[in-house]
Amino acid sequence: MNKILSASLAAIMLSTAASASCSSMGFYTGAAISENFTHNKYVNDKKNRLKVRAKIGADLFVGYGGKINGTCTTFGVEFRAGSIFGKTNFKPNDTEEQTSLKTKYQLGLFALVGYEFTPGWEAGVVAGANATQYELKISEDKNSVAKKKVKFQPEAGLYVKAQLTDMFSLRLDGTYVFKAKVALPKADIAKVDHKITKYDTKGWKVRLAGIFNF
Repeated sequence: MNKILSASLAAIMLSTAASASCSSMGFYTGAAISENFTHNKYVNDKKNRLKVRAKIGADLFVGYGGKINGTCTTFGVEFRAGSIFGKTNFKPNDTEEQTSLKTKYQLGLFALVGYEFTPGWEAGVVAGANATQYELKISEDKNSVAKKKVKFQPEAGLYVKAQLTDMFSLRLDGTYVFKAKVALPKADIAKVDHKITKYDTKGWKVRLAGIFNF
């Protein structure tokens, strides 16, 4: 009798899991924290120098996700707004120049395509781009110049998602952030007799998002 009850209970649980599998997600919102391993390179008349730094970031997002033609293949589109905290400082050894590069804000649009390979678990690819505002400040002696530049920065990678409850899930993204070039106008560079001509920033991002389904 106990074996029959156990078998019946197992069948019910499997049936429930199967019905929950490949379910449509609908609209969602959430918050995320990220670790950004940025590679910042500055270029002057003589040489290139690279500085790598890990920075914490955070963002809020809204989106919509659902099934493709009623299968277990899923898609999602989401809008993100956030920032990366901290700044990268440069100081060439052979000059008195001081430089800092800082992210002020990021606004991004991303698309996700995945597959729910088992009930509650999904994996796939994510790609999109951020409009990132950088603040570049240079100084030498008592002269200084600061400018803000908005750069379009593509990003792509992989994700895995775990549906913990009907209303809440966690998603881990690993993406590569493509290079953006940040430079000051020549007139501003001349004000401080600056030798550096441009800055390149790119790197890897690991992002953990908490998602709340409507």
